[in-house]
Amino acid sequence: MFCPLHRFTGIYCPGCGVTRMFLHMLKWEFKEAFSSNCLLFCLLPFFTVGYIRHTYRYIRFGKKGLSKTENIFCWIVVILLLIFGFVRNLFPLDILVP
Repeated sequence: MFCPLHRFTGIYCPGCGVTRMFLHMLKWEFKEAFSSNCLLFCLLPFFTVGYIRHTYRYIRFGKKGLSKTENIFCWIVVILLLIFGFVRNLFPLDILVP
């Protein structure tokens, strides 16, 4: 599997390695999953809890929108992904490269 952005530009996007991360997680290889994309691996429990809360609130109360806290969390994730994408290309450390 390859990332089109990396193949044509040589730049790693913040999502590079996500497919490999999930494939490793399906095989219970968490160390390899972490090395594929360490930021999204660490954020995955928060995404899971947020998804469960949002789904519960929709089923129970019919509310579709995000709460103020969820909105803030989404913006923090966007900022973290931008910083991660910048740092993983600026400092090609082994832990950041998928």
